[in-house]
Amino acid sequence: MNILILDDKMLLVKDTIRDINKILPDAECFGFHRESDALSFAETHPIDVALLDIHMPNKNGITVAKELRQLHPRVNIIFLTAYPEYALDSYKVYCSDFLVKPLNRSQLKKSFENLRYPIRSSLSSSKGKYNISVLGSKIKQNRNAQGLTAEALAERLDVSVQTIYRWESGERKPDSANLVRLANTLGIGLDELISEK
Repeated sequence: MNILILDDKMLLVKDTIRDINKILPDAECFGFHRESDALSFAETHPIDVALLDIHMPNKNGITVAKELRQLHPRVNIIFLTAYPEYALDSYKVYCSDFLVKPLNRSQLKKSFENLRYPIRSSLSSSKGKYNISVLGSKIKQNRNAQGLTAEALAERLDVSVQTIYRWESGERKPDSANLVRLANTLGIGLDELISEK
């Protein structure tokens, strides 16, 4: 199952991914804090479920949901918001659920159990299917090609410099959310980043 998470606060994106990993350990999560990045990703990747904040700086989540529906007509939309007054509007895009923050893991679990379009397979597409040492050298190569220092890349991704060095050395592999953010920041496709070529 491929799950897209969009919230303008990256900390909430990370918290949501952590909660989903507890509920659906085989799911592949892709987290974003900018609407444009989430929509660009959805143009080239299958999405089964989208968890969307509604109140965001550029496009609200309802508009994003409509655009996602154009790309993926059977995407399950779950709204996560601190603004309950959007509830009626949210159902105009035929969402699966509307949850009010702070997120409750048991409510989220129930949302996944009652999706409008049930997902028959929770197998992830790319989880663990890449060579970690090849990935590390690609991160470093593309970082250098972009003229980025390890410190600059770490700052953009909101991780430590040590994490960047561990990824590049193959000592540690990025989680799925950071893989997507790496590809976006380095200006390459996710498939290109994790391929062994």
